[in-house]
Amino acid sequence: FHQKPASPMILKTRRCPKYIHGVSVTGTVVESHLESGRYILLVRLADGSVVTVFAGGKKSKISYKGGSVEIGTVPPGDAVHMHLISDPTQAGYFQLVRGEDLDLRNVKNVKGSIASLDPYEHQIVLGRFRKPYIIVSTTKQTRLYTKNGKRATFSQLTVGAPLSVDGLLDTKSSVMRTTIAVRMLKNA
Repeated sequence: FHQKPASPMILKTRRCPKYIHGVSVTGTVVESHLESGRYILLVRLADGSVVTVFAGGKKSKISYKGGSVEIGTVPPGDAVHMHLISDPTQAGYFQLVRGEDLDLRNVKNVKGSIASLDPYEHQIVLGRFRKPYIIVSTTKQTRLYTKNGKRATFSQLTVGAPLSVDGLLDTKSSVMRTTIAVRMLKNA
């Protein structure tokens, strides 16, 4: 039997898609604390089970739409989506690869009126028409502006005055986690 050998098959070089082994889960933070230099989060999954998630050191970050925050600042009750690697030695223990806080939003120009002021804590309760109140904490880094666009101080704020606020809002708790700017508005 005599047959001419087939020509070699030459394929183009292909690349495999980036693969990260592990699981993706969505759940709610039950608790977080720092232990032995790394964060430990207890996360309740949709089926009711609670898993333990280990994150790197104090500077570990979790993202949100528009940025990231230190993982230790994620409060209990916030919804999170995480990509995890399971610990083969212990069931229910995972290492965090990346995560996203689903309740944090960068917001601009949130309007309302001052429902109350706490001059000692430098907090404002912002009342909004048919929406939940927002607790706005100010710091030395928060920029306060008058109606004319000039710099203002906290003592210039008055109950009932209309405001506009920019910052990082936790939509679950209606707390402004980081307040960038507070602008007094002209009465309508």
